[in-house]
Amino acid sequence: MSLISVLFLGIAVLLSAAAALGLYYFPRNKKSVKHWKYFSVLRFFTVLVGLILLINPKFEQNQVRIEKPNLVVVSDNSKSVRFLKGEKQTKRFLQELLQDQEIKEAFNVKSFTFDEELHFSRTPEFSGNASDPGKALKQLARLYPESNSPLILITDGNATQGTAPVYAASKYQSEIFPVVVGDTTQHADVYIDLLNVNPYAFLDQRFPVEIFVNYQGDASVQSKLLIKKGTRVVHETKLSFSADKQGEQVEIMLPAKRIGKHKYTAYITPLNQEKNLQNNQRDFFIEVVDQQSKVLILSSFLHPDLGALKKSINSNKQRQAHIKLIDELKQEELSEYTNFVLYQPNQNFEWVFDYLDKTQKNYLLVGGTKTDYNFLNRIQSSFRKELKINQNEEFQAQLNENFSLYQPSKINFLDYPPLSDQFGEISNLSTGQALLQQNINGVATQQPVVYFVESGQRRIGLVFGENLWQWRVKNFADLANFEAFDLFINDIIQFLGDNNRGERLKVEMKTVFNQGEPIRMQAQYVDKNYREDAQATINLRVVKQEDESIQNYSLNYVDGNYVTNLGALAPGSYTFTAQVEGENSLQTGDFVVTAFDIEEQFNHAQVSELNKISDTLYYSEDFLSLKTKLLQTDIYKPVQRTLTKKVELIEFKWLLGLWVLLLSLEWFLRKYNGLT
Repeated sequence: MSLISVLFLGIAVLLSAAAALGLYYFPRNKKSVKHWKYFSVLRFFTVLVGLILLINPKFEQNQVRIEKPNLVVVSDNSKSVRFLKGEKQTKRFLQELLQDQEIKEAFNVKSFTFDEELHFSRTPEFSGNASDPGKALKQLARLYPESNSPLILITDGNATQGTAPVYAASKYQSEIFPVVVGDTTQHADVYIDLLNVNPYAFLDQRFPVEIFVNYQGDASVQSKLLIKKGTRVVHETKLSFSADKQGEQVEIMLPAKRIGKHKYTAYITPLNQEKNLQNNQRDFFIEVVDQQSKVLILSSFLHPDLGALKKSINSNKQRQAHIKLIDELKQEELSEYTNFVLYQPNQNFEWVFDYLDKTQKNYLLVGGTKTDYNFLNRIQSSFRKELKINQNEEFQAQLNENFSLYQPSKINFLDYPPLSDQFGEISNLSTGQALLQQNINGVATQQPVVYFVESGQRRIGLVFGENLWQWRVKNFADLANFEAFDLFINDIIQFLGDNNRGERLKVEMKTVFNQGEPIRMQAQYVDKNYREDAQATINLRVVKQEDESIQNYSLNYVDGNYVTNLGALAPGSYTFTAQVEGENSLQTGDFVVTAFDIEEQFNHAQVSELNKISDTLYYSEDFLSLKTKLLQTDIYKPVQRTLTKKVELIEFKWLLGLWVLLLSLEWFLRKYNGLT
């Protein structure tokens, strides 16, 4: 309490005494008031309490509390735990841990489960279609950054999705205690670890299939790899394994003889007494198409953008991009290509523009610091760019929110490196829409970066800026893949290659799904003026071909797309029809769900993987030893903390109640004794 508060309290005592004596002693003979001493004392405390409330002094109050560390318990909810018979072990260990009184007194126990995602749940159901412990550990590291929040990881060690958990575990600030559940006995097993195949092949060509076959065991064994199409074996390879040879890579070339979708099965003949046969076969599908569209990337000089564009376009297996220099190109070669990318053209491109105009071919034009804009102003009419000074400029790109020609990739281009072009104003743009616009030093402009011209059935794409390769590198740095940028480029090529505007409803989905994998469908729909329509009702009818069972769904409009999740369907072949209610717009297609369950590809718990997280492993019967470790580690013991805070006297409500009581009591006694 401060010195000034003590001074005011002293004055309050004197004033209270003066008020009491002045009322009951000095004005009259004290004997004239019966019990004047009692009334004086009552008045003294009434005035004193009132003045104390008015002064409202502050004083320090100490609060002592016990802070318990967090004990994070995360259990594997994937189906592999049940497959490896670790279900009862997990439940028994959790029951012992969560009901132990000493653990409750020493820790704040936080329970989670994980499969593809992290869940706030105490009891696992072992129903997850994939397991991603790395993702779960990353999220827990953000939730519990303290160094005294030990984590108990109850799992079989099998990670079927995401990155290896050892990397995420290294980011967790406290100690991780792995608890191994499931069968740890290593049985002899031969299995298909990985199968790589392009989803598309071209008629009368051979397509590659790459298969990695692994072996677990010590004995020397023999097996066969069979490729079946229906019941017919189309390829056979003999395999041999031993303690020194634990895997083999097999590359096969198969013929594509008929147009359409074809199902194949890769099958490994089982070993004697092999327990897990679920991982001995893998289905794959090939769609044979009649032709592959060829894309010409034409330039007068070499630039990193050319390689980036080629790789992005080739990421779509239905396209094949070729880079050519203008001096090497022959006129008769142009007819071989269906799509054209003209990179920083100059006057040497004049005969190419003549060909494209005569044939009404679509093309993508990319400008930059070496583009001859004076030539372009003369040879084409889609735009003009006047170069007022001989200087280059850099600018960033931002998405035009009003773009409606198609649904663009969700990329924050403002985070991407700037592009470069010659300084000048773009004008006389033909009718069309800008996909990207310039942003200079955080200020948006109306100058286009990517622009599409539509004239009748012809489409022309314009890109003003070089160094697109840096965008592709940025995409990989952010996401560890090139998918978003490659999709961005292929969307442009697809739009420029598609002259048919009749399809107002477009459906996008994969054609092959694994068993248990969520099946998602996405669609775009535009009205008769080819504007995005967010009010349509789109119904989906899915038919399983094996038994002709029918399931109906509705697509919901979310962020520019109509989407739905079909859940996890049973293995089989399916056809679908998506139709806009009240319209003739519809799309049909098909997809396949393979009988491949990634959670059943393991025949034992991955002890070695968990050993990478911690040198000390615990098992379901080791609860007492783990409990002892937790309780005896000093850093995990509860901590007593004293919190000092300043408290105002007026916060004590009972003091106000006392003052009201004193006032009421004095009033009642005065009335009782006939005093006014």
